[in-house]
Amino acid sequence: MHLEFGAYLKLINIENQEHGEDNMKRFADLDSNGIVVNVITVSDSADENTFTSDNHMNGGVTWKECTAERIREASIGGKYNSSENRFEMEQPFASWTQDSTGEWLAPETKPTPEQSADRFGVQWNEDLQKWVSPLKSDVDASDGNTPVTNYYWDNSTNTWIEITE
Repeated sequence: MHLEFGAYLKLINIENQEHGEDNMKRFADLDSNGIVVNVITVSDSADENTFTSDNHMNGGVTWKECTAERIREASIGGKYNSSENRFEMEQPFASWTQDSTGEWLAPETKPTPEQSADRFGVQWNEDLQKWVSPLKSDVDASDGNTPVTNYYWDNSTNTWIEITE
């Protein structure tokens, strides 16, 4: 079934109202390099042949269904790996490597929730090549104008160490 895109979107809205979100499919619009440029939710009756070339956006050239068998959902900026038949997230940092399942791994193990329970927003710092975070209590006590002290996670000692530079 080929429909003009506007008419197809109207059909989708009607079917949403009649059947709800459970009867929907998601499709990723891929550019020529397999990069996801758009993700849409459409009627359960759609397939990859439903769309025409006029339906592509932002340089998209092909549609790929986001099926439940895939490990992760498609996301804009991510990539479809055709040899593995999976969507992969965009590489978060240059130092991170990809494992055999397509997950990105930091060069250092992230502290566990228990190890960072007193921390506020543990984040990867590419310059330090470490996980960093301030103390929750320092953030709570801050007036918002004074910088709070950051700490990095040391995997060899399993402790947080103050960043002094």
